[in-house]
Amino acid sequence: MSEYIKTYTSFSGVDIVPTITPLGGKPLVIGELQTVSYSIHREKYPVYTLNSINPRGFCYGPRTIAGTLIFTVIDIHLVRKIINNNIEMFKLQSAPHTARKILKMDEMPPFDITITIHNEYGQRGSICIYGVEIVDEGQTMSIEDLMTEQTMSYLARDIDLFHNPEKDYDPVIPGVQTYTPTTTTTGEPVNINGQWYASGGGTK
Repeated sequence: MSEYIKTYTSFSGVDIVPTITPLGGKPLVIGELQTVSYSIHREKYPVYTLNSINPRGFCYGPRTIAGTLIFTVIDIHLVRKIINNNIEMFKLQSAPHTARKILKMDEMPPFDITITIHNEYGQRGSICIYGVEIVDEGQTMSIEDLMTEQTMSYLARDIDLFHNPEKDYDPVIPGVQTYTPTTTTTGEPVNINGQWYASGGGTK
């Protein structure tokens, strides 16, 4: 593969395969998902002192991860698909339909959303949203619409941002950025301005 293809590559919605994995359940590919969005918000408060109109710094507050899922309604609700794919986990009993409680999306256990991306050039990547909890669900049906859509809003516990294994560096030590030192040859981690880096081994 040429350097041009490796360097200048993008992705579109048709390259994405989303998967839902309930807590303790089996993964399920959701082909009817047409849009997924996320936002990350963190509260930060300025710190002021006497004799200064500008903030001296900022203190960090909690982080909120939220987003929206938009589905194309085909022939079965997402809740039923998840339950049918995890019969053992939900332990459904063969009770009459009128006596069996039908779960809503806000009652579902937390689930992970894995977005796998792969295009025609062989480039790939992924995004993972962890501990998704549905907080809002809505659907509109109208003679003005050619298809029916279903919208869900969610909160999440964590997220792994877009990761391309062919472009990202693999750290020698988990959680430590790879760095090639200019003077260290021992192979030990190096502290530079308070940040630890994995030694590249060798000098320049």
